[in-house]
Amino acid sequence: MTRRDYVMIAKVLSDVADVYVNEYGDERVPPSEVFDALTGVFNDRLSTTNLNYDSQKFRAAARESWLVKS
Repeated sequence: MTRRDYVMIAKVLSDVADVYVNEYGDERVPPSEVFDALTGVFNDRLSTTNLNYDSQKFRAAARESWLVKS
């Protein structure tokens, strides 16, 4: 991975965190909602880096790790 990759990952995490802090404050957010937000933003960003990027494969692999049921 390059520095650009790490910067993109940090930006995605920051952007998603900002949305939830502004929307929910100190309330707990359902993990499935955070999962959907993170995978959605990562899919948007990663799809611009590789013509062969498969958003469904990424989401399935992430879902398996998070044990989130769709």
